[in-house]
Amino acid sequence: MSSRSVRLGLSLSLGLALMSGASWAQQINRGPLQVVGLRAPDGDGDAATALSTGMREAARAAGYEVSDATPSFDQEFAMVGCSSTSPECLSQIAGDIHAQKFIYGSVTRIGRGRNAQLSVEVSLWDETTHREVHREAATMPVSQAQPNALRTMAQQMFVAIGNRDMQAQQEVLRGQQEEATRRAQQEEAARRAQQAQTQLQQAQQQLSRRTTIQRSHVLRYVGLGVLGLGVVSGVVGVAQLVNSQGQSNDALNGQGDQGLAWARYDNEINPRRTLSVSDVCSRAATDAANNADAAVANNLCDSNSTARAMAYAFGIGGVVIAGVGAALVVIDTLASSGPQSDAAPTPAQQSQQRRTQMTFSPVIGQGVGGMTFGMTF
Repeated sequence: MSSRSVRLGLSLSLGLALMSGASWAQQINRGPLQVVGLRAPDGDGDAATALSTGMREAARAAGYEVSDATPSFDQEFAMVGCSSTSPECLSQIAGDIHAQKFIYGSVTRIGRGRNAQLSVEVSLWDETTHREVHREAATMPVSQAQPNALRTMAQQMFVAIGNRDMQAQQEVLRGQQEEATRRAQQEEAARRAQQAQTQLQQAQQQLSRRTTIQRSHVLRYVGLGVLGLGVVSGVVGVAQLVNSQGQSNDALNGQGDQGLAWARYDNEINPRRTLSVSDVCSRAATDAANNADAAVANNLCDSNSTARAMAYAFGIGGVVIAGVGAALVVIDTLASSGPQSDAAPTPAQQSQQRRTQMTFSPVIGQGVGGMTFGMTF
């Protein structure tokens, strides 16, 4: 294969890799990224400069904000007084160049003479998470280390680093979305529980002002209606839970079109089962544009997430609503059991009314939602 064909193949690979993340471009802000000049401890300074420049060009083309004035790694070592790539030293460099993320690395020579090889190793440091996001390594014969070849190598290595950075940002965004959904569900459950408590208090106040001869069974009928509505909501929640479990079983057993697609994709990227279901879903979202099984798996993940959210919302809401209905029926039953007369309640009856109390309290926690019902009489 000619050198021109090699360059064309690498360019197409770079273009496809950069396009695969285009759907996330509007949600993920790539932001500033610095490329610290690569070290050349064996004297290959020209190669290190060409690789550093090529990475800056690739990063800028991918949408990052890149400066051409970033010092070299050796200069930064001297500035911060470090001589290693320990997390503490890299954190000091990030502070010195005012960068949350930067690429660093080195170019070393392996062997001598015509068979000598250039070994290139670059890494991406993220100061926000205080960790190395990804490390990439490649080799090239010294005899082929020309500017165009070095630029192509730099672009190819940056594709791997950039894709891993985008995946890490997707994982953070997905976690934030899941946390926001969980908090919204908890707040909705607490709001419904508080609403139920307020309705009960209002009903008790209205009942205490009425004489026994004016009491009717309207409250009971309303309670039965509310109870029925809660049961319907609970049935919907259970149906969504069953649907979610069915999808999980299909994926686990490789049943149905979606289950088979999930199994194939899971076996492809997770043969040793080291990735969690959430990790596989994150990878599926990234690969959906270029992998049919990943697209089906991504749809299955979204559908399952929606079903679980609806199961929580309708299930908890159904319990709250049904509890309100049951409480109204109990209140009406207790009120109907009193003496039917126009006389004002006696002190003993007033004391009995004061002792009859009902309370609803939401139970909200990590992965837990519900309510408790209490009654004293």
